[in-house]
Amino acid sequence: MTSRESPKSVYLYSDTDSANDMVSPAVHIIAIPGKSINGPANLSADVVTAFLDYEKRGLHTVLIAAESEDLYTPVAKVCRRVVAVPSKIRQEARELWGTENVLEADSVSPVDIFESCKSLPVPASLTWQRRVRNIVRDLPGVGKVLTKLRS
Repeated sequence: MTSRESPKSVYLYSDTDSANDMVSPAVHIIAIPGKSINGPANLSADVVTAFLDYEKRGLHTVLIAAESEDLYTPVAKVCRRVVAVPSKIRQEARELWGTENVLEADSVSPVDIFESCKSLPVPASLTWQRRVRNIVRDLPGVGKVLTKLRS
């Protein structure tokens, strides 16, 4: 399996996670359960810190919505995509996020969530080309040379 097809590419966020917990470098999708399935209802300092880290790393943040109320929490407002589990809330989710940002799953099981998210592309920040560029850029003296070449 490639990392794009690996369940290791999806991390299920829990509001018991510490802001200092780092997810594996193989992860490119953070799935956040909605309030109705024991996910965070509010944006605590730890949740905000975690989301800032995910954004900085270019990771996909995906809300798992099992009830309509999940679509309107503060946490939902900072997720880029949503997995709408029951078909009855999919249209509502499409109106809020746009059709291209709503994924479908048959249940909230990790297997179904993974299946619905695996079509998301690997973020550019995690591609091998970007990683090589970052390594080269961080070599002593190279960063200054690249900066001069760009100007």
